[in-house]
Amino acid sequence: MPRRHSWRRLALLLACASCLSAQPDVKTAFNLGLAYVKSGRYADALPLLESSLANPALAIQARFLIGVSHYELNQFPQAADELEPLRSNPEYAERILFFLEETYRKSGKGPAAEQAFSDLLRQYPNSALVHKLLATAHQAQGNDQQALAEFKKAAQTDPALPDVKFSIALLYLKQHDDVEARKWLRDELALNPCYAPALYYLGETDRWADRSQAAADSYRKAILCTPSYGEPYLALGIALQGQGKDAEALRALRRAVELLPGKSEAHFQLARALAKTGLAEQSRRELRKARALAAKQ
Repeated sequence: MPRRHSWRRLALLLACASCLSAQPDVKTAFNLGLAYVKSGRYADALPLLESSLANPALAIQARFLIGVSHYELNQFPQAADELEPLRSNPEYAERILFFLEETYRKSGKGPAAEQAFSDLLRQYPNSALVHKLLATAHQAQGNDQQALAEFKKAAQTDPALPDVKFSIALLYLKQHDDVEARKWLRDELALNPCYAPALYYLGETDRWADRSQAAADSYRKAILCTPSYGEPYLALGIALQGQGKDAEALRALRRAVELLPGKSEAHFQLARALAKTGLAEQSRRELRKARALAAKQ
């Protein structure tokens, strides 16, 4: 009996030790999920954050980040399911109402979107997120100057708000003001050095100014930050062709076509690269694809 009792006690001790050691593992998973969200790897973040829901101390923040991840992945019903229960949470309410407004608007639920915006405006009239939503509305209606003014108010109200400086940069690019655009792109990258779209457009401004090496460096950074983002591969391939680096350009353009199969420019540039490396039949095949896609568009 004493022996059986000691084994039972040992099993209980081991079970308790396992429970204690599991707690840091949950926190580690949460921290890794949070890092993935910050770097834009939302699909990778989801399973880690979902495993954090079992920890009461992390559950609310994890649920908020899960909702944001679904939103960024365009999974709007799932985003609404996660965010709605947090609507009245004082810590997250302002951001929740913003994401709910965008979630419902993008999923075609107009009345729900209007209600979320009305609640946000009533509860947080001076919110940077209100200015951001107003800017987006102006932009959708083609009122670029009003959009620019509202985005700048958002940036002034909350200098750390993501995407706002990038949106300002895009509006300046639309006006062909590359100098001002580069300033805002760099400001966005100061907040998030691995924001791939900002890196890509920074590279574009360098390419347009014939700074080929600087452009290629920005494209490579964008690819490292978001390997599934197709545009930097295409731009890098074009830049490398201009530098006479045909073999490297071919690799980049093959990947661009994999990620952007419906983009005629990607097939056209790949056709050029294949021709330069002596792969004539493959080049003709890609050129036919490029022409067919261009005709369809």
